[in-house]
Amino acid sequence: LDEVQLAAVKSLWNNYEELDKRRSAILKSIEEQDKLSPELRSAIENCWQINRLEDLYLPYRPKRKTRASVARSKGLEPLALALMNLEQRDCLEMAGACIGQEVENTDQALSGARDIVAETVSENAQLRQIMRQIYQKDGVLTSLVQKGKEEDGIKYRNYFDYSEAITSMAPHRLLALLRAHNEGIVSIGLKPHPDNTPVAAMERMFIGQRKGIPSLHGPSSSLWQMEQALADGYRRLIHSSIENEVLNFYKEKADKESIKVFSENLRQLLLAPPLGQKRVLAIDPGFRT
Repeated sequence: LDEVQLAAVKSLWNNYEELDKRRSAILKSIEEQDKLSPELRSAIENCWQINRLEDLYLPYRPKRKTRASVARSKGLEPLALALMNLEQRDCLEMAGACIGQEVENTDQALSGARDIVAETVSENAQLRQIMRQIYQKDGVLTSLVQKGKEEDGIKYRNYFDYSEAITSMAPHRLLALLRAHNEGIVSIGLKPHPDNTPVAAMERMFIGQRKGIPSLHGPSSSLWQMEQALADGYRRLIHSSIENEVLNFYKEKADKESIKVFSENLRQLLLAPPLGQKRVLAIDPGFRT
């Protein structure tokens, strides 16, 4: 093995060690919560991707105060479960039963229940993997110049109003666009193509065939409430994290490709004759030591 291959082996080994340490920490944390089922342990022990590992841990990770945790403290989790089960009952009536000292009206009850649904859905490991695949396969990266930055960022003028599928973006263009973003010249965003919307994928997973047969309509329908919760969960809790993950994935890929191209160009330069086609006369002084 040459030095490049040895460095790659070392990098893989370091990644494995970090993954194994993280796996042990996650197992310990969930076990201390007394929530480590045999199925979950098996899934964690057989997971070899850090993103997937973090997805499995997400529902059990200690959280700061969230809208969903506040709603749970008000006793709205049963209402949220009813929404997720798409129960064919009047949601306004179910919400009315939750009104009390901490819940003032049905709107507040349903809003809290939707917050719980949104957080629960956003922590689903299978859904996050589907979202990741959608962004990686159909993501479109767009950029727009920041107001007043046209002169400062003139060298990035090609990206003042730019859009391209991230799968077809050349590494040098992606890295240039990210530099422009880091320098505050442009704002960027990664979203899937409109033909493959994440919310539609979420509805297929959590609503499925039941969408076509509601017995109630509008806010009274658990289907309507569920659709609102899914849209909120995607916009508020899923999009940003998946967007950052996928951008980091493609940046790392672009970095590796750029280093490969640079190293090959440098190799050709170092192997080139120092004076081109000119003849060079050298004298061996014959010193021997």
